[in-house]
Amino acid sequence: VTGVQTCALPISLVGSCKWTNAPMDVSEYATLLSDVKAVSAELQLDKEALEGEERPYFALFSRSGFTQRLEEMVANGEAGRLLLFSLSALFTV
Repeated sequence: VTGVQTCALPISLVGSCKWTNAPMDVSEYATLLSDVKAVSAELQLDKEALEGEERPYFALFSRSGFTQRLEEMVANGEAGRLLLFSLSALFTV
């Protein structure tokens, strides 16, 4: 999942979606970061675009929710601009 703006930042959101019976853990966030860094040249992103003040948001979408460890990382601000979306959250108005 990638959200692209036409002005300012080249990428505003990068995400990963898993439709499994197991909650997503910190390893999924690490994999997302690793994948983005691996393709950063192809996406024409420099280090500042990934780590600076205007870095993109990262999102994880999960059918089965998230581990307590990952939720605590987000709550404590340890995961930076990470957003978590469970299946039930997608249908909450």
